[in-house]
Amino acid sequence: MLTVYEFGAEAIIYIQEELSFRGHLAKRLLGLPLENGRVISYLPAGMDLKDALAFEDGVFPLGLKTTGVDDKVAEFIATFLQQGSSRYVIFLTWGEHTPWVDKAPYFSCNSFVFFFLTSKSFTHDGILDAMTWAQEYPSVGMLTSLAENQGEIGLAQDVPVEILDELVARTEHLIIGAYDGEGYLIWTRG
Repeated sequence: MLTVYEFGAEAIIYIQEELSFRGHLAKRLLGLPLENGRVISYLPAGMDLKDALAFEDGVFPLGLKTTGVDDKVAEFIATFLQQGSSRYVIFLTWGEHTPWVDKAPYFSCNSFVFFFLTSKSFTHDGILDAMTWAQEYPSVGMLTSLAENQGEIGLAQDVPVEILDELVARTEHLIIGAYDGEGYLIWTRG
């Protein structure tokens, strides 16, 4: 059984460190007011707080099961996407080339590829697929939106940097891989 754990400054520091190792979009995300946000994770009930704070360590060696974590995070993403018409979940990739690019909805900016789903084009299984495609540890996802007058991002579209900057500025949640790929931290704008 999973339960929600809420974290403080230690989780913000982990998120900042992980974003600092990623590409140009992740570095833009560092400009968000991360310290003003709330960070949660879905973890096995009864997990010791000391172990829960070891964001880089796996959960399985502790004899705990993380069954259902991906589904809980997918439900979180689905709920977000259902709340508006111009909402996106965008998963960062490691750069220009990714083995999933022919299978996943993506857009690019300056030759960097980003998987995405929209409020109009998602399914629960599609979210799980996108989470799998973005499993380069640590995975980074952003839940964001565009202003209604911006239009929509199209499949395989090369978007200008200004659109990426708007997506960053409007980010409401970040999903960061943690626990050696066995879980996630979810940051919510405060």
